[in-house]
Amino acid sequence: MPLVTVARFTDPPAAHVIRALLEANGIDAYLRNEFYVGMDWLHSQAVGGVELQVAAEQAAQAEAIIAEPPRLPDLVGEFEGASDAVGCPVCDGDETEPDGWDRRVRAASLGLGIPAAIGAYRYRCLGCGHRWRRVPPHRGLRARLRDVVSVLGGFLLTLLLTPLWIVAGLLGSGSAAQLECWACGVPFREGEPSCAECGVFHPPAIAFSRVIEVGRPYDGICPECHTPYVQADYVGSPLGWRCSICRGPLSLI
Repeated sequence: MPLVTVARFTDPPAAHVIRALLEANGIDAYLRNEFYVGMDWLHSQAVGGVELQVAAEQAAQAEAIIAEPPRLPDLVGEFEGASDAVGCPVCDGDETEPDGWDRRVRAASLGLGIPAAIGAYRYRCLGCGHRWRRVPPHRGLRARLRDVVSVLGGFLLTLLLTPLWIVAGLLGSGSAAQLECWACGVPFREGEPSCAECGVFHPPAIAFSRVIEVGRPYDGICPECHTPYVQADYVGSPLGWRCSICRGPLSLI
C-alpha cells in the first residue's frame, strides 16, 4: 500500500493531534521521523519534520479534513449567559467589579491562608456607576456561614499558634546544640569565631557535620575557612588539593 505525505510538523505532539483527527474520520494515518525528531528536535528541519502519511487513495480526503479546522461545540452562548448575570442591570455593560468591601474581605482571607468568597456580593458598573447586589445561587446562607466560621477559625488558630511558634524559636535558639573545638574539645556555640580556650579559629558549622571529628589529629587547617584537614584524606588532582568545604587551595607537605 503506497503512502503519501499530506502534512509536515515540526514536533510530534502537533502531528499526533492531526493524526487522531484523521483516524476519527476513518482514515488510517502514520507518522514518519516521529522518534528521530522526538529525540533531537533541532534536526526537525533537516529531515523535513514529522511527516503525516496516509494511503494514496485517501490522500485527497485527508487533505480536505486537514484544511478545514474541526468544529468545536458552541460554548459562547453559555459563557455569555454566565457573564450576563454579572452585567449591569441598568446599562447592560459588562465592565463591572466587586464592591470594595468584598475585595478587602477576600484579600484578608487569603492572608490568613483560608480563601473565602464571603462578602456583601455587591457590584459596581464601571460605565454608569450603578451599584447592585447579586448573591450566586450556590452561595446560600449555609455556605456563607461556613465561610465565616472557617475564616474566624483560621484567625483564632493563628492567634493561638503564634505564641507557640515564638516560644519554640526562642527555645531552639537558646538551646542550640553546642559544638566542640576540634583542637581542644572545649564546647562553644555556633557563630563564635575562635575558641576561648586554645584560640584556634572555628570553621563553618557545616564542616562539623561533614568533616570534623573531635579529638582527631589534623595536619593543618584551610587558610580560607579554617577547616582542619588530614593529608591522607586528600589525593592529588590537576587543580591541586582543594578544601572539601570552600574548595580553597591547601598547602600539603
